[in-house]
Amino acid sequence: SLGGTADDWLGPCAAAATAGDGAAPARAFFETYFTPVALAARLTPGGDPEGPATIEPKGRFTAYFEPAYPASDQQTEEFSAPVLARPADLVTVDLGAFRQDLAGDRIAGSVSAGALKPYPDHAAINAGALEGRAEIIAYMRPTDLLFLQIQGSGRLLLPGAELRVGYDGHNGHQYTAVGKTLIADGALTRETVSMQTIRERLDAATPAAAARVRESNRSYIFFRRLGGLPDPALGPPGAAGTQLTPMVSLAVDPRFTPLGAPVFVDIEGVDGAEPIRRLMIAEDRGGAIKGPVRGDLYAGSGEAAGAFAGAFNRMGTMTVLLPKDAAARLPADEAS
Repeated sequence: SLGGTADDWLGPCAAAATAGDGAAPARAFFETYFTPVALAARLTPGGDPEGPATIEPKGRFTAYFEPAYPASDQQTEEFSAPVLARPADLVTVDLGAFRQDLAGDRIAGSVSAGALKPYPDHAAINAGALEGRAEIIAYMRPTDLLFLQIQGSGRLLLPGAELRVGYDGHNGHQYTAVGKTLIADGALTRETVSMQTIRERLDAATPAAAARVRESNRSYIFFRRLGGLPDPALGPPGAAGTQLTPMVSLAVDPRFTPLGAPVFVDIEGVDGAEPIRRLMIAEDRGGAIKGPVRGDLYAGSGEAAGAFAGAFNRMGTMTVLLPKDAAARLPADEAS
Protein backbone atom coordinates (compact mmCIF):
# COMPACT_ATOMS: atom_id res chain seq x y z
CA SER A 1 0.00 0.00 0.00
CA LEU A 2 1.05 3.58 -0.59
CA GLY A 3 -0.65 4.65 2.63
CA GLY A 4 2.40 5.44 4.73
CA THR A 5 1.87 5.50 8.50
CA ALA A 6 -0.95 6.63 10.76
CA ASP A 7 1.16 9.65 11.75
CA ASP A 8 1.16 10.81 8.13
CA TRP A 9 -2.63 11.13 8.25
CA LEU A 10 -3.06 12.81 11.64
CA GLY A 11 -2.37 16.34 10.39
CA PRO A 12 -4.66 16.15 7.33
CA CYS A 13 -7.45 14.51 9.36
CA ALA A 14 -7.30 17.18 12.06
CA ALA A 15 -7.27 19.94 9.44
CA ALA A 16 -10.25 18.43 7.61
CA ALA A 17 -12.50 19.17 10.59
CA THR A 18 -11.93 22.92 10.20
CA ALA A 19 -11.38 23.16 6.43
CA GLY A 20 -14.72 24.84 5.79
CA ASP A 21 -17.37 24.22 3.15
CA GLY A 22 -17.27 25.03 -0.55
CA ALA A 23 -14.97 24.47 -3.50
CA ALA A 24 -12.30 27.03 -2.60
CA PRO A 25 -11.64 25.77 0.98
CA ALA A 26 -11.68 22.17 -0.32
CA ARG A 27 -9.11 22.97 -3.01
CA ALA A 28 -6.90 24.78 -0.50
CA PHE A 29 -7.13 21.86 1.94
CA PHE A 30 -6.10 19.22 -0.60
CA GLU A 31 -3.33 21.35 -2.11
CA THR A 32 -1.91 22.06 1.35
CA TYR A 33 -1.88 18.55 2.75
CA PHE A 34 -1.81 16.11 -0.17
CA THR A 35 0.29 15.11 -3.17
CA PRO A 36 -1.45 13.51 -6.17
CA VAL A 37 0.09 10.19 -7.22
CA ALA A 38 -1.09 8.65 -10.50
CA LEU A 39 -1.43 4.88 -10.40
CA ALA A 40 -0.43 2.61 -13.28
CA ALA A 41 0.10 -1.07 -13.93
CA ARG A 42 3.54 -2.39 -14.86
CA LEU A 43 2.99 -5.03 -17.55
CA THR A 44 5.67 -7.52 -18.60
CA PRO A 45 5.42 -10.22 -21.30
CA GLY A 46 4.53 -13.54 -19.69
CA GLY A 47 4.58 -11.96 -16.26
CA ASP A 48 8.40 -12.02 -16.12
CA PRO A 49 9.34 -9.37 -13.52
CA GLU A 50 12.78 -8.99 -15.13
CA GLY A 51 11.46 -8.64 -18.69
CA PRO A 52 10.85 -5.42 -20.60
CA ALA A 53 7.91 -3.57 -19.13
CA THR A 54 5.23 -1.26 -20.41
CA ILE A 55 3.34 1.12 -18.17
CA GLU A 56 -0.44 1.11 -18.50
CA PRO A 57 -2.18 4.05 -16.78
CA LYS A 58 -5.71 2.93 -17.69
CA GLY A 59 -7.69 0.28 -15.85
CA ARG A 60 -11.21 -1.08 -15.59
CA PHE A 61 -14.02 0.49 -13.57
CA THR A 62 -17.25 -1.28 -12.66
CA ALA A 63 -20.04 -0.44 -10.22
CA TYR A 64 -21.99 -2.19 -7.48
CA PHE A 65 -25.09 -1.44 -5.44
CA GLU A 66 -27.22 -2.50 -2.49
CA PRO A 67 -29.93 -4.76 -3.96
CA ALA A 68 -33.30 -5.70 -2.49
CA TYR A 69 -34.58 -9.25 -2.91
CA PRO A 70 -37.62 -11.16 -1.67
CA ALA A 71 -36.77 -13.69 1.03
CA SER A 72 -38.48 -16.11 3.38
CA ASP A 73 -38.19 -17.13 7.02
CA GLN A 74 -38.86 -20.71 5.97
CA GLN A 75 -37.26 -22.89 3.32
CA THR A 76 -39.55 -23.54 0.38
CA GLU A 77 -39.16 -24.89 -3.14
CA GLU A 78 -38.81 -21.33 -4.43
CA PHE A 79 -36.76 -19.91 -1.54
CA SER A 80 -34.39 -22.83 -1.18
CA ALA A 81 -30.98 -21.18 -0.66
CA PRO A 82 -29.99 -20.33 2.94
CA VAL A 83 -28.33 -17.00 3.74
CA LEU A 84 -25.62 -18.08 6.16
CA ALA A 85 -24.10 -16.12 9.01
CA ARG A 86 -20.37 -16.36 9.64
CA PRO A 87 -19.52 -19.76 11.18
CA ALA A 88 -17.76 -19.67 14.54
CA ASP A 89 -14.87 -21.81 13.28
CA LEU A 90 -14.04 -19.58 10.27
CA VAL A 91 -10.60 -17.99 10.72
CA THR A 92 -9.55 -15.07 8.51
CA VAL A 93 -5.83 -14.29 8.27
CA ASP A 94 -4.41 -10.94 7.14
CA LEU A 95 -1.11 -12.08 5.59
CA GLY A 96 0.22 -8.52 5.68
CA ALA A 97 0.44 -8.82 9.47
CA PHE A 98 3.10 -11.49 8.97
CA ARG A 99 4.94 -10.29 5.84
CA GLN A 100 4.97 -6.76 4.50
CA ASP A 101 5.12 -7.91 0.87
CA LEU A 102 1.78 -9.69 1.39
CA ALA A 103 -0.04 -6.57 2.63
CA GLY A 104 -3.65 -6.64 1.47
CA ASP A 105 -3.75 -10.42 0.90
CA ARG A 106 -6.04 -12.55 3.02
CA ILE A 107 -6.75 -16.25 3.40
CA ALA A 108 -9.41 -18.06 5.41
CA GLY A 109 -9.98 -21.54 6.75
CA SER A 110 -10.54 -23.51 9.92
CA VAL A 111 -8.08 -24.93 12.42
CA SER A 112 -7.70 -28.70 12.63
CA ALA A 113 -4.97 -30.47 14.61
CA GLY A 114 -3.19 -27.17 15.09
CA ALA A 115 -3.07 -26.30 11.38
CA LEU A 116 -5.15 -23.95 9.25
CA LYS A 117 -7.05 -26.01 6.68
CA PRO A 118 -8.97 -24.78 3.60
CA TYR A 119 -12.66 -24.10 4.15
CA PRO A 120 -15.35 -25.87 2.06
CA ASP A 121 -15.93 -24.27 -1.32
CA HIS A 122 -19.21 -22.98 -2.76
CA ALA A 123 -20.38 -26.36 -4.09
CA ALA A 124 -19.54 -28.17 -0.85
CA ILE A 125 -21.37 -25.56 1.24
CA ASN A 126 -24.43 -25.88 -1.01
CA ALA A 127 -24.25 -29.66 -0.49
CA GLY A 128 -24.47 -29.20 3.29
CA ALA A 129 -20.82 -29.10 4.41
CA LEU A 130 -21.64 -26.46 7.04
CA GLU A 131 -24.91 -27.95 8.28
CA GLY A 132 -25.24 -27.15 11.98
CA ARG A 133 -22.16 -24.91 11.93
CA ALA A 134 -23.65 -21.68 10.56
CA GLU A 135 -26.82 -19.82 11.55
CA ILE A 136 -29.40 -19.43 8.80
CA ILE A 137 -30.51 -15.79 8.57
CA ALA A 138 -33.18 -16.31 5.89
CA TYR A 139 -33.84 -18.18 2.64
CA MET A 140 -33.59 -16.79 -0.89
CA ARG A 141 -33.88 -17.86 -4.50
CA PRO A 142 -30.48 -19.37 -5.44
CA THR A 143 -29.63 -16.85 -8.17
CA ASP A 144 -30.71 -13.94 -5.96
CA LEU A 145 -28.32 -15.22 -3.30
CA LEU A 146 -25.51 -15.36 -5.85
CA PHE A 147 -26.03 -11.70 -6.73
CA LEU A 148 -26.33 -10.76 -3.06
CA GLN A 149 -22.93 -12.38 -2.52
CA ILE A 150 -21.45 -10.56 -5.51
CA GLN A 151 -22.69 -7.19 -4.23
CA GLY A 152 -21.68 -7.99 -0.64
CA SER A 153 -24.76 -6.52 1.04
CA GLY A 154 -28.46 -6.02 0.49
CA ARG A 155 -32.00 -5.79 1.80
CA LEU A 156 -34.04 -8.94 2.36
CA LEU A 157 -37.75 -8.35 1.86
CA LEU A 158 -39.28 -10.76 4.34
CA PRO A 159 -43.05 -11.06 4.86
CA GLY A 160 -43.95 -7.88 6.73
CA ALA A 161 -40.36 -6.79 7.37
CA GLU A 162 -37.15 -5.62 5.72
CA LEU A 163 -33.78 -6.89 6.93
CA ARG A 164 -30.48 -5.33 5.87
CA VAL A 165 -27.51 -7.69 5.76
CA GLY A 166 -23.83 -7.00 5.15
CA TYR A 167 -20.61 -8.82 4.40
CA ASP A 168 -19.13 -10.80 7.30
CA GLY A 169 -16.36 -12.85 5.74
CA HIS A 170 -15.80 -15.39 2.99
CA ASN A 171 -14.58 -18.96 2.74
CA GLY A 172 -11.11 -18.06 1.44
CA HIS A 173 -11.50 -19.45 -2.06
CA GLN A 174 -10.64 -17.20 -5.00
CA TYR A 175 -13.49 -15.28 -6.61
CA THR A 176 -14.35 -16.30 -10.18
CA ALA A 177 -16.80 -14.18 -12.18
CA VAL A 178 -19.65 -16.38 -13.37
CA GLY A 179 -19.76 -14.19 -16.47
CA LYS A 180 -16.42 -15.75 -17.46
CA THR A 181 -17.96 -19.19 -17.08
CA LEU A 182 -20.83 -18.27 -19.38
CA ILE A 183 -18.39 -16.81 -21.92
CA ALA A 184 -16.34 -20.02 -21.80
CA ASP A 185 -19.57 -21.99 -22.32
CA GLY A 186 -20.36 -19.89 -25.39
CA ALA A 187 -23.58 -18.62 -23.80
CA LEU A 188 -22.37 -15.00 -23.74
CA THR A 189 -19.59 -12.91 -25.25
CA ARG A 190 -17.38 -10.23 -23.74
CA GLU A 191 -19.52 -7.66 -25.51
CA THR A 192 -22.85 -8.99 -24.19
CA VAL A 193 -21.98 -10.02 -20.64
CA SER A 194 -23.64 -7.93 -17.90
CA MET A 195 -25.50 -8.50 -14.67
CA GLN A 196 -28.78 -8.51 -16.59
CA THR A 197 -27.68 -11.00 -19.27
CA ILE A 198 -26.11 -13.30 -16.66
CA ARG A 199 -29.41 -13.40 -14.78
CA GLU A 200 -31.33 -14.08 -18.00
CA ARG A 201 -29.10 -17.06 -18.78
CA LEU A 202 -29.33 -18.48 -15.27
CA ASP A 203 -33.11 -18.06 -15.18
CA ALA A 204 -33.44 -19.86 -18.52
CA ALA A 205 -31.13 -22.75 -17.57
CA THR A 206 -32.15 -26.01 -15.93
CA PRO A 207 -31.65 -26.05 -12.13
CA ALA A 208 -28.60 -28.31 -12.47
CA ALA A 209 -27.01 -26.18 -15.20
CA ALA A 210 -27.63 -22.96 -13.26
CA ALA A 211 -26.12 -24.50 -10.13
CA ARG A 212 -23.00 -25.52 -12.07
CA VAL A 213 -22.49 -21.94 -13.27
CA ARG A 214 -23.10 -20.43 -9.83
CA GLU A 215 -20.72 -22.90 -8.19
CA SER A 216 -17.98 -22.23 -10.75
CA ASN A 217 -17.32 -19.33 -8.39
CA ARG A 218 -15.81 -21.28 -5.50
CA SER A 219 -15.92 -18.23 -3.22
CA TYR A 220 -18.78 -18.06 -0.71
CA ILE A 221 -19.83 -14.99 1.29
CA PHE A 222 -21.25 -14.97 4.82
CA PHE A 223 -23.49 -12.20 6.16
CA ARG A 224 -24.48 -10.40 9.34
CA ARG A 225 -27.60 -8.46 10.24
CA LEU A 226 -27.16 -4.69 9.93
CA GLY A 227 -29.16 -3.02 12.66
CA GLY A 228 -28.82 0.42 14.20
CA LEU A 229 -26.83 2.02 11.38
CA PRO A 230 -25.93 5.66 12.18
CA ASP A 231 -27.60 6.93 8.98
CA PRO A 232 -30.26 4.60 7.52
CA ALA A 233 -30.30 6.69 4.34
CA LEU A 234 -26.71 5.72 3.51
CA GLY A 235 -25.44 2.37 2.33
CA PRO A 236 -24.03 -0.52 4.34
CA PRO A 237 -20.60 -0.28 5.99
CA GLY A 238 -17.70 -0.91 3.64
CA ALA A 239 -14.38 -2.53 4.44
CA ALA A 240 -13.15 0.75 5.97
CA GLY A 241 -15.99 0.55 8.52
CA THR A 242 -17.87 3.63 7.32
CA GLN A 243 -21.26 3.64 5.62
CA LEU A 244 -21.06 3.87 1.86
CA THR A 245 -22.15 7.03 0.03
CA PRO A 246 -23.50 6.75 -3.55
CA MET A 247 -21.00 7.88 -6.21
CA VAL A 248 -18.53 8.90 -3.50
CA SER A 249 -17.44 5.53 -2.08
CA LEU A 250 -15.03 3.48 -4.17
CA ALA A 251 -13.96 -0.15 -3.78
CA VAL A 252 -10.24 -0.59 -4.48
CA ASP A 253 -7.44 -3.11 -4.12
CA PRO A 254 -5.91 -2.15 -0.75
CA ARG A 255 -2.59 -3.70 -1.76
CA PHE A 256 -2.12 -0.53 -3.80
CA THR A 257 -4.62 2.09 -2.62
CA PRO A 258 -5.03 2.65 1.14
CA LEU A 259 -8.55 2.51 2.51
CA GLY A 260 -9.70 5.98 3.52
CA ALA A 261 -7.63 7.77 0.88
CA PRO A 262 -9.15 10.34 -1.49
CA VAL A 263 -8.97 9.11 -5.09
CA PHE A 264 -9.59 11.18 -8.21
CA VAL A 265 -11.09 9.06 -10.99
CA ASP A 266 -11.19 10.00 -14.66
CA ILE A 267 -13.48 7.49 -16.36
CA GLU A 268 -14.17 7.64 -20.07
CA GLY A 269 -17.63 8.26 -21.45
CA VAL A 270 -19.10 5.59 -23.74
CA ASP A 271 -22.16 5.35 -26.00
CA GLY A 272 -23.11 8.96 -25.37
CA ALA A 273 -22.68 8.78 -21.59
CA GLU A 274 -20.70 11.59 -19.97
CA PRO A 275 -17.23 10.93 -18.55
CA ILE A 276 -16.98 10.66 -14.78
CA ARG A 277 -14.32 12.95 -13.36
CA ARG A 278 -14.59 13.38 -9.62
CA LEU A 279 -13.03 12.86 -6.24
CA MET A 280 -14.07 9.68 -4.45
CA ILE A 281 -13.01 7.97 -1.21
CA ALA A 282 -11.53 4.45 -1.04
CA GLU A 283 -13.93 2.87 1.47
CA ASP A 284 -14.39 -0.72 0.32
CA ARG A 285 -12.74 -3.75 -1.28
CA GLY A 286 -14.01 -6.72 -3.30
CA GLY A 287 -12.97 -10.18 -4.44
CA ALA A 288 -12.95 -9.08 -8.09
CA ILE A 289 -11.16 -5.78 -7.46
CA LYS A 290 -7.53 -6.66 -8.17
CA GLY A 291 -4.74 -4.45 -9.48
CA PRO A 292 -3.41 -0.90 -9.07
CA VAL A 293 -5.87 0.69 -11.52
CA ARG A 294 -9.12 -1.07 -10.69
CA GLY A 295 -12.16 0.59 -9.15
CA ASP A 296 -15.73 -0.35 -8.27
CA LEU A 297 -18.12 2.59 -7.78
CA TYR A 298 -20.84 2.29 -5.15
CA ALA A 299 -24.01 3.36 -6.98
CA GLY A 300 -26.51 3.30 -4.08
CA SER A 301 -29.67 1.28 -3.39
CA GLY A 302 -32.68 0.39 -5.50
CA GLU A 303 -33.59 -0.48 -9.07
CA ALA A 304 -32.04 2.59 -10.72
CA ALA A 305 -28.74 1.96 -8.95
CA GLY A 306 -28.92 -1.69 -9.99
CA ALA A 307 -29.54 -0.83 -13.64
CA PHE A 308 -26.57 1.57 -13.60
CA ALA A 309 -24.25 -0.90 -11.84
CA GLY A 310 -25.24 -3.86 -13.99
CA ALA A 311 -24.28 -2.13 -17.22
CA PHE A 312 -21.28 -0.09 -16.00
CA ASN A 313 -17.98 -1.28 -17.45
CA ARG A 314 -15.54 1.43 -18.55
CA MET A 315 -11.86 2.28 -18.67
CA GLY A 316 -10.22 5.14 -16.83
CA THR A 317 -7.40 6.35 -14.62
CA MET A 318 -6.92 6.70 -10.86
CA THR A 319 -4.94 9.31 -8.96
CA VAL A 320 -4.63 8.73 -5.23
CA LEU A 321 -4.08 11.74 -2.96
CA LEU A 322 -1.44 10.91 -0.36
CA PRO A 323 -0.35 12.97 2.64
CA LYS A 324 2.73 14.92 1.56
CA ASP A 325 5.04 13.18 4.03
CA ALA A 326 3.98 9.75 2.75
CA ALA A 327 4.38 10.77 -0.89
CA ALA A 328 7.80 12.27 -0.23
CA ARG A 329 9.10 8.88 0.95
CA LEU A 330 8.16 7.06 -2.25
CA PRO A 331 11.17 5.69 -4.13
CA ALA A 332 12.09 7.84 -7.10
CA ASP A 333 11.13 5.16 -9.65
CA GLU A 334 7.69 4.79 -8.06
CA ALA A 335 7.12 8.50 -7.55
CA SER A 336 7.80 9.12 -11.23
